[in-house]
Amino acid sequence: MPGFDLILCYADKLSRSRMAAKQYFESTTSQLAIAMANDAGSPTGSLTSDSSSSASSLPSLSPSSSQSPEQWSTPPPPPNSANTSPSRTKLVLFAFFALGAFFAWSLGVWETVLMKVSIRARLRPLLLFVGDSLTERGSIPSSMGWITMLESDCKRSIDVVSRGLSGYNTKWYLKYAMPVIQDEITSGNYMPTLVTIWLGANDAALPNGSMAEQHVPIAAYQMNLAKLVHTFKVIAPHTSILLVTPPHVDDAVQKSNAKNEEGHKKGLVSRSNAATGEYARACVDTAKGLGVPVLDLYSYFNNMTESERNDMLMDGLHFNETANREMYLQLREKINTEFPDLGRKLERWQLPPFEDWAERDPWSPEESTTLDFTSVRMLEKPLYQDGIFRDTRSSSRTPHSIMWQPKERLAENRPVSFPCGQEALTASCDGDRPHQWHNISAVDTLGQLLTCEPVMVYASESPTVSDSSSSENSSPPLSPSSSQPSQPSPQLWPKSHPLPRAANTSLHQRIKFILFVILVLGAFAAWLLGAWEPIMTRIGIRPRLRPVLLLVGDSLTEKGMIPSSMGWVSMLESDCRRSIDVVSRGLAGYNTKWYLKYAMPIIQDEITNGNYMPALITIWLGANDAALPDGSKPETHVPIAAYQSNLVKLVYDFQAVAPSASIRLITPPHVGDAKGATKKGLVGHSNKMTGTYARACADTASELGVPVLNLYSHFNNMTKSERNNLLEDGLHFNEAGNDEVYQQLREKIASEFPDVSRMFNRWTFPPYEDFVKTDAWAPDENTTLVDFTNVHIRS
Repeated sequence: MPGFDLILCYADKLSRSRMAAKQYFESTTSQLAIAMANDAGSPTGSLTSDSSSSASSLPSLSPSSSQSPEQWSTPPPPPNSANTSPSRTKLVLFAFFALGAFFAWSLGVWETVLMKVSIRARLRPLLLFVGDSLTERGSIPSSMGWITMLESDCKRSIDVVSRGLSGYNTKWYLKYAMPVIQDEITSGNYMPTLVTIWLGANDAALPNGSMAEQHVPIAAYQMNLAKLVHTFKVIAPHTSILLVTPPHVDDAVQKSNAKNEEGHKKGLVSRSNAATGEYARACVDTAKGLGVPVLDLYSYFNNMTESERNDMLMDGLHFNETANREMYLQLREKINTEFPDLGRKLERWQLPPFEDWAERDPWSPEESTTLDFTSVRMLEKPLYQDGIFRDTRSSSRTPHSIMWQPKERLAENRPVSFPCGQEALTASCDGDRPHQWHNISAVDTLGQLLTCEPVMVYASESPTVSDSSSSENSSPPLSPSSSQPSQPSPQLWPKSHPLPRAANTSLHQRIKFILFVILVLGAFAAWLLGAWEPIMTRIGIRPRLRPVLLLVGDSLTEKGMIPSSMGWVSMLESDCRRSIDVVSRGLAGYNTKWYLKYAMPIIQDEITNGNYMPALITIWLGANDAALPDGSKPETHVPIAAYQSNLVKLVYDFQAVAPSASIRLITPPHVGDAKGATKKGLVGHSNKMTGTYARACADTASELGVPVLNLYSHFNNMTKSERNNLLEDGLHFNEAGNDEVYQQLREKIASEFPDVSRMFNRWTFPPYEDFVKTDAWAPDENTTLVDFTNVHIRS
């Protein structure tokens, strides 16, 4: 339907131009204010010629653009209603703000529509796992944890946030963990699609056993579960919730462990299968009372023979590899049954396999380009600040729109430097509006972006772009130690609008001064509140939020999530499961060209929409770019100059959407020539060719001032047999190779990013042993029953 397509196109443009609309609305509002001031000075109940001329400068609100304001404006009111009818300017002002409110509402609606019709990329669902050690140990790859299996199987479709805390019961989780999780969700760190609550194994500790400190009475356990469900429904009302019962316990192993206890605990059993069953039934009853689905693992495992179920436990309580597999399969089955829409999303890849691009967008010899690094100048601050970032590589997106706003008021004789390409600056610095937005929208090639010349603009002048031929004569950017220009510029404020003077004591001037003071105090208060945020975090009034590591790469990153080969990503998640969150965006088979063209727009949407904000970004691409152009995979080949250019674009793009994030490049590693896959006698990769791309990556990082982890040099400093024994197929790492990559990455992060490295060792939640000493269970704690008729859950 052409009309509907036109509407969608127009809505898409509107949604990408919020800042431009804001500039337009603010500038028009100032014109309206001037018109109102002129109208207030005119005789009451009549429209003077001045007010008519002011109103005529306003945008037409008439459906017919051919009519002039005089033809559609309201005629002057009769004399008997002069004191009660509002002026035409006030009516226009009211209509203007009503229209602006409608635009804001409309843009919000169209955001959803555009996503549904795939004009905007689909964002991944996020699964939040709340639990104790049974959840935390699910992230350990050595035992094939159920969370690692889920992440590995759904690495292209979902994101996972694990908040499993070993030793925690429902009481401690509510008291110490939930405030942190509430802050994470309400502050926009993430918004879960599904929350699983798997607590009760520690609550079921025997009150007269060796772990009596962890015990929580059944009634209090039910109440705590109800509070957890209620809290998540309040802070994430559209999130689905699944309760999971505590599983079975091996009584024989528990009795054996009791003999190894020391002191007064010797011979005391900590748990029993019968007591755990009572808590499992209480969990099921709680779920029914709250109308929440439940996964009854206790019944599932106890329906097996005693030997079968006990063989699935490694210490009488925690799962081994077999039990983790059963837990994973039961969870997937429950999701498909209770949440079919989410089940479909688990199977739907966010991005297609590289074979699609290899067929539709392969490399061709005409794509070779050159890149001159003498013109590459990294800016101290990102090019895009507080503006709308759009990608130029897709025809469905608008060109780059770099929005820049001066942080300080423009002052006389003070130059302003605009970083932009030649003939790319389309802005003016109007003296009436010193805070006007400046839009640079013509940067459509990498050359224009990198060969940018500084433009010196004084407050009362219009900006001009210096020509390359006259760049030597152009004034350099003014540094703090530089002297002021010798020739003063004209006054910032035109004579028609003089600055307010202290001598003006009229009522209007006093009101303006009071309003100005109020605005200044309001701005100061807002700044003060923002400044106190980190202070409150440091002194513990507000809990620390976890840093996020974004891993960008190809199959070397994607396969790092496979627990069976002890992938380096899974080891990072396991070792730092209490301190950081990891977002992996490894895409097997992708080169830098395809990653820029198809993956980066989605990642930009994820970051700008608040799905996550990375503290560190690793970019590990190049293994597929280095495919031999005359080999078995020429479609993935990218010429070395284009590879460098793509790396520059990736760094620039991430600095634009995540200006506070640290960035690290990683070179492609070595290749085992003897194990190189062949196709009709053709070799796909060679170690020598990969080395050329590794050096190009290192040179690019050096020119951009970005740290680099040179894995190619690290592995090629080994003997040939040593380095080849780290590969499983001549290209991808085996368990030993993954461990080497992980150790090198941790070492480099510790040396290059000490602040981020310290975050790795800083737990967000303390160990449960702290609460065993300070907040243990006592027999006199409340053990009242829970009446579910009085439990009201927000729909």
